[in-house]
Amino acid sequence: MIIVQKIKTEWTKASRGGSGASARNATPDAMRLPVIAAPHPGFLFHDIRFLESENFQSVPSTRESDAKPLIRIEPLWVRVTKETVAARFVWSWHHCGAPKRKSHDLFRLSIGEWGRFTCNGRFGAESSTGREWVYHKTVFNIGFILEPDENLFLDKKPVTTDAELVFLK
Repeated sequence: MIIVQKIKTEWTKASRGGSGASARNATPDAMRLPVIAAPHPGFLFHDIRFLESENFQSVPSTRESDAKPLIRIEPLWVRVTKETVAARFVWSWHHCGAPKRKSHDLFRLSIGEWGRFTCNGRFGAESSTGREWVYHKTVFNIGFILEPDENLFLDKKPVTTDAELVFLK
C-alpha cells in the first residue's frame, strides 16, 4: 500500500509576522492518518490544507484508489513497483511557484519505509490589480507499507528526507 500525506500551509504577507506567523509556523509536518476500512486500497492520498483564510485550521480530504505505476501529485512523482517506491521532484511554476529549482530524484523506499519531502514557494501578482503575494510550504510524507497504520508518520522517523526550501521574500 502506498500512502501519500500532503500537508500544505498557505499564507499572504499578512501572516509573515505577528500572531499570523505564529499560527502559520505551528502547522505540523505529519498528522494521524484516517482509519482505512478493509479491504485496503493500493493507494491512499491524505490531503490536509492549513489556509490563512481559514485561520490555519486543518481542512482534510482523503482519496483511495488502486495503486498505479506512476502517481503524480503536484510536483511529486511517485513510481511504484512491487519492491520499491521511488519519489521525484519535478519543478513547475504552477505547483511550486518561485523561485525556479532543479527537478531531481528524491529517494527510493522499500516495503515498511517512509520518507518526507518538503518544498516552499511564492506566487506573485501577475497584474496591477492589487492581488497579494501568496506563499506556501508543502510537506509530502510518502509511505510504502503492507498494513495501514494511522500513526505511521507520527510514531516513526522517516528513513529519508529531502527538501527544496528557499528564502521567501
